[in-house]
Amino acid sequence: MNELENLNYCEETIRLQKYIQENFIELGVRLLRIRNEELWKGGTYGDWIGFLSQAKFSESSASKLMTIVEYLLNQRGIEKDKILAIGDWSNAYELAQVARRLKMPQEELNTLIDKSILLSRKDLKTELTELKTGIPQADCQHTDTYDVEICKECGRRVRIYDEEND
Repeated sequence: MNELENLNYCEETIRLQKYIQENFIELGVRLLRIRNEELWKGGTYGDWIGFLSQAKFSESSASKLMTIVEYLLNQRGIEKDKILAIGDWSNAYELAQVARRLKMPQEELNTLIDKSILLSRKDLKTELTELKTGIPQADCQHTDTYDVEICKECGRRVRIYDEEND
Protein backbone atom coordinates (compact mmCIF):
# COMPACT_ATOMS: atom_id res chain seq x y z
CA MET A 1 0.00 0.00 0.00
CA ASN A 2 1.12 3.54 -0.63
CA GLU A 3 1.15 6.31 1.96
CA LEU A 4 -2.35 7.57 1.09
CA GLU A 5 -3.81 4.05 1.27
CA ASN A 6 -2.12 3.53 4.63
CA LEU A 7 -3.56 6.77 5.95
CA ASN A 8 -7.05 5.87 4.68
CA TYR A 9 -6.78 2.44 6.28
CA CYS A 10 -5.86 4.03 9.62
CA GLU A 11 -8.73 6.52 9.36
CA GLU A 12 -11.21 3.71 8.55
CA THR A 13 -9.98 1.83 11.61
CA ILE A 14 -10.56 4.89 13.80
CA ARG A 15 -14.10 5.25 12.41
CA LEU A 16 -14.76 1.55 13.04
CA GLN A 17 -13.58 1.85 16.65
CA LYS A 18 -15.77 4.93 17.13
CA TYR A 19 -18.76 3.07 15.65
CA ILE A 20 -18.24 0.15 18.02
CA GLN A 21 -17.76 2.48 20.99
CA GLU A 22 -20.89 4.47 20.18
CA ASN A 23 -23.05 1.36 19.86
CA PHE A 24 -22.27 -0.70 22.96
CA ILE A 25 -25.36 0.68 24.69
CA GLU A 26 -27.58 -0.30 21.76
CA LEU A 27 -26.04 -3.75 21.89
CA GLY A 28 -26.85 -3.97 25.61
CA VAL A 29 -30.43 -2.80 24.96
CA ARG A 30 -30.86 -5.50 22.31
CA LEU A 31 -29.38 -8.25 24.47
CA LEU A 32 -31.61 -7.24 27.37
CA ARG A 33 -34.71 -7.31 25.19
CA ILE A 34 -33.78 -10.66 23.61
CA ARG A 35 -33.24 -12.18 27.06
CA ASN A 36 -36.20 -10.59 28.86
CA GLU A 37 -38.72 -11.19 26.08
CA GLU A 38 -37.20 -14.58 25.21
CA LEU A 39 -36.93 -13.58 21.57
CA TRP A 40 -34.48 -16.42 21.04
CA LYS A 41 -37.35 -18.93 21.30
CA GLY A 42 -38.56 -20.40 18.05
CA GLY A 43 -35.16 -20.15 16.44
CA THR A 44 -32.34 -22.64 16.27
CA TYR A 45 -30.73 -21.29 19.43
CA GLY A 46 -32.43 -23.65 21.88
CA ASP A 47 -32.07 -21.25 24.80
CA TRP A 48 -30.52 -17.97 25.88
CA ILE A 49 -27.06 -19.53 26.22
CA GLY A 50 -27.42 -21.05 22.76
CA PHE A 51 -28.23 -17.63 21.35
CA LEU A 52 -25.17 -16.12 23.05
CA SER A 53 -23.01 -18.92 21.74
CA GLN A 54 -24.21 -18.46 18.17
CA ALA A 55 -23.73 -14.68 18.49
CA LYS A 56 -20.19 -15.32 19.80
CA PHE A 57 -20.91 -13.63 23.14
CA SER A 58 -19.64 -14.87 26.46
CA GLU A 59 -22.25 -14.86 29.21
CA SER A 60 -20.00 -12.51 31.14
CA SER A 61 -19.74 -9.90 28.35
CA ALA A 62 -23.47 -10.01 27.68
CA SER A 63 -24.20 -9.65 31.39
CA LYS A 64 -21.91 -6.65 31.66
CA LEU A 65 -23.48 -4.88 28.69
CA MET A 66 -26.97 -5.56 30.07
CA THR A 67 -25.94 -4.31 33.53
CA ILE A 68 -24.91 -0.97 32.03
CA VAL A 69 -28.32 -0.63 30.39
CA GLU A 70 -30.37 -1.95 33.32
CA TYR A 71 -28.63 0.02 36.02
CA LEU A 72 -27.23 3.22 34.55
CA LEU A 73 -29.72 3.86 31.75
CA ASN A 74 -32.98 2.33 33.01
CA GLN A 75 -32.80 2.45 36.81
CA ARG A 76 -30.68 5.56 37.35
CA GLY A 77 -31.73 7.53 34.27
CA ILE A 78 -28.24 8.43 33.11
CA GLU A 79 -28.32 9.80 29.57
CA LYS A 80 -26.86 7.59 26.84
CA ASP A 81 -24.36 10.26 25.75
CA LYS A 82 -23.11 10.62 29.31
CA ILE A 83 -22.58 6.86 29.59
CA LEU A 84 -20.74 6.83 26.27
CA ALA A 85 -18.51 9.68 27.47
CA ILE A 86 -17.25 7.48 30.35
CA GLY A 87 -15.08 5.69 27.81
CA ASP A 88 -15.35 2.06 26.88
CA TRP A 89 -18.03 -0.31 28.11
CA SER A 90 -15.74 -1.94 30.68
CA ASN A 91 -15.30 1.44 32.41
CA ALA A 92 -19.08 1.99 32.38
CA TYR A 93 -19.64 -1.51 33.79
CA GLU A 94 -17.11 -1.07 36.62
CA LEU A 95 -18.65 2.27 37.52
CA ALA A 96 -22.15 0.75 37.51
CA GLN A 97 -21.04 -2.11 39.75
CA VAL A 98 -19.47 0.20 42.33
CA ALA A 99 -22.44 2.60 42.32
CA ARG A 100 -24.91 -0.26 42.73
CA ARG A 101 -22.90 -2.00 45.46
CA LEU A 102 -22.59 1.24 47.44
CA LYS A 103 -26.22 2.25 46.79
CA MET A 104 -24.76 5.55 45.64
CA PRO A 105 -27.09 8.57 45.83
CA GLN A 106 -27.97 10.12 42.47
CA GLU A 107 -25.99 13.31 43.03
CA GLU A 108 -22.88 11.34 43.99
CA LEU A 109 -23.32 9.06 40.95
CA ASN A 110 -23.64 12.07 38.64
CA THR A 111 -20.47 13.57 40.14
CA LEU A 112 -18.60 10.28 39.73
CA ILE A 113 -19.67 10.02 36.09
CA ASP A 114 -18.58 13.60 35.41
CA LYS A 115 -15.25 12.86 37.07
CA SER A 116 -14.81 9.56 35.18
CA ILE A 117 -15.11 11.39 31.86
CA LEU A 118 -11.97 13.37 32.74
CA LEU A 119 -9.92 10.55 34.28
CA SER A 120 -7.58 8.15 32.50
CA ARG A 121 -8.55 4.48 32.62
CA LYS A 122 -5.89 3.85 35.28
CA ASP A 123 -7.02 6.79 37.43
CA LEU A 124 -10.67 5.71 37.13
CA LYS A 125 -9.74 2.21 38.27
CA THR A 126 -7.93 3.70 41.27
CA GLU A 127 -10.92 5.93 42.07
CA LEU A 128 -13.35 2.99 41.90
CA THR A 129 -11.08 0.78 44.01
CA GLU A 130 -10.89 3.48 46.67
CA LEU A 131 -14.68 3.80 46.67
CA LYS A 132 -15.10 0.00 46.97
CA THR A 133 -12.58 -0.45 49.76
CA GLY A 134 -12.85 2.89 51.51
CA ILE A 135 -9.05 3.00 51.59
CA PRO A 136 -7.09 5.64 49.68
CA GLN A 137 -4.59 3.73 47.53
CA ALA A 138 -1.73 6.00 48.61
CA ASP A 139 -2.41 5.13 52.29
CA CYS A 140 -2.61 1.34 51.93
CA GLN A 141 0.34 -0.51 53.44
CA HIS A 142 -0.39 -3.65 51.38
CA THR A 143 0.17 -5.98 54.35
CA ASP A 144 -2.66 -8.41 53.51
CA THR A 145 -1.46 -9.80 50.16
CA TYR A 146 -1.07 -13.04 48.24
CA ASP A 147 1.18 -14.21 45.42
CA VAL A 148 0.11 -15.37 41.99
CA GLU A 149 2.12 -17.71 39.79
CA ILE A 150 1.57 -17.47 36.05
CA CYS A 151 2.57 -20.34 33.79
CA LYS A 152 4.72 -18.99 30.94
CA GLU A 153 3.51 -21.75 28.62
CA CYS A 154 -0.28 -21.71 29.03
CA GLY A 155 -0.89 -18.49 30.99
CA ARG A 156 -2.77 -20.22 33.82
CA ARG A 157 -2.81 -18.18 37.01
CA VAL A 158 -2.56 -19.89 40.39
CA ARG A 159 -3.05 -18.07 43.67
CA ILE A 160 -0.40 -19.03 46.24
CA TYR A 161 -1.60 -19.09 49.83
CA ASP A 162 0.63 -18.40 52.80
CA GLU A 163 -0.07 -21.38 55.05
CA GLU A 164 1.02 -19.47 58.15
CA ASN A 165 -1.64 -16.77 57.74
CA ASP A 166 -4.49 -18.68 56.06
